[in-house]
Amino acid sequence: MNINKLFIVLLFTCVLTSVYSQNKPKLKYPNLHNTNWIIDYPENINDPINTNEKKLLIEAFGEDYKLKKQQLVSIKHFIRNRVSLVEYNLKDLEMIPLLSSVQLINDTLTRPIFNKNSFNPLIYLFNNVEDKKTYRYRVDNSNYVIYIKNRSNR
Repeated sequence: MNINKLFIVLLFTCVLTSVYSQNKPKLKYPNLHNTNWIIDYPENINDPINTNEKKLLIEAFGEDYKLKKQQLVSIKHFIRNRVSLVEYNLKDLEMIPLLSSVQLINDTLTRPIFNKNSFNPLIYLFNNVEDKKTYRYRVDNSNYVIYIKNRSNR
């Protein structure tokens, strides 16, 4: 009788663990315990830096900028996939914070006059670039809104 109870408990345990393992999400990196920080970057991150992006980097970090590989990947993802500029024909944009309220990355830079063709998001100190929310900033005296999309996690 004791063996039958032991067998039932063992069988019950096996069934529960097999059901649990089938519902477990498949991780891209199964050996890592905490993968919340891992980002699946789009394919365009593998492309080399183009001339326009190089100008943005030089403006933000100087002629002799030195970035680690992961920093460069993160910056390319930020420029190519996360920052967008949209023009609205709405009158009520005043609830959106102004771009002028965002600090520049260092004191040696002067705040440029906004030009949609040469806007450099790298010179601004957006404190929320690592956040999981999308943020908006309104360009002063215009109908342009800058969207900073969240990082796309798994």
